[in-house]
Amino acid sequence: MKVRKYFMMITFFLLSITSVMLSGNTVERRVSKSDVEKIKKMMAKELCADKINRLYAINNSYCLWIREGKCSDNSYSYSLYGPKTKLLCYQRDSIMGVDKNCNKETEKMFATIIRNLQKENLGLEQSIKVKILHSLK
Repeated sequence: MKVRKYFMMITFFLLSITSVMLSGNTVERRVSKSDVEKIKKMMAKELCADKINRLYAINNSYCLWIREGKCSDNSYSYSLYGPKTKLLCYQRDSIMGVDKNCNKETEKMFATIIRNLQKENLGLEQSIKVKILHSLK
């Protein structure tokens, strides 16, 4: 149990540092197979994902990782990645409550997705192609 708490603390710390580095614009606009494989590896290691652990491609420009589990804290996490596995937005449960951060470029799209997780196409316009890439649950 102590190992899990330390792992979560380190994860939150690293994600916090990453969020500080989100201010630059992305030159490359496509998510590569290598990016997808990196996220799949993170998915496989996730401890609290016994309900949902799914990865979506959005117009081949973004990856959305949705994770939910039966944990007292850290029960869910929604993360939007761009090319080079750059974390653009996230919203997650933490011991302190909801933790979220998003860059300006993708803020509106991410908010739409979060409000429409159960809807087809994640509530995005029909011209935007959403595809499930990987699902462990």
